[in-house]
Amino acid sequence: MQKGFNIESIRTDEAAESEGVWFPYLNGSKVKLARYNNEAAEAARVKIYASHRALLDAAATADAKTEEGKALEARASQLLQETDIKVMSEHVIKDWEGFIDDKGKNLKFSPEVAAEYLKVKDFRKGILERSNDTSKYLVSAIQADAELAKK
Repeated sequence: MQKGFNIESIRTDEAAESEGVWFPYLNGSKVKLARYNNEAAEAARVKIYASHRALLDAAATADAKTEEGKALEARASQLLQETDIKVMSEHVIKDWEGFIDDKGKNLKFSPEVAAEYLKVKDFRKGILERSNDTSKYLVSAIQADAELAKK
């Protein structure tokens, strides 16, 4: 077999990118994630950014050495974090299993609960990393998982 690059080796499954695939999480739990930059997520980000364009433009051109510049950067940074939380809770996290509340009861997935969890930076970072793991969305990986499920 000849060595070289074949585009099929990086082709992703668009349905999996938008509908999600299951990832193991912590303590036996798992989370179903759409790809971070799936079409619906990107559209939601564009809509939010467009509605805050003045702030984002001002922050981008502000002098970070001035108090006003620092304040603009802080507001823009907060907006970006809030946007990520909203978009990830509504368009990236699709479901979860094995999540429990403080009393040990099963915690049913909802975008509202996901948004609260995503306020915790390490949870947000874990979801971001997993939802950007291209290898899980490859056509070849989806096909291999389907074959394993048949056995």
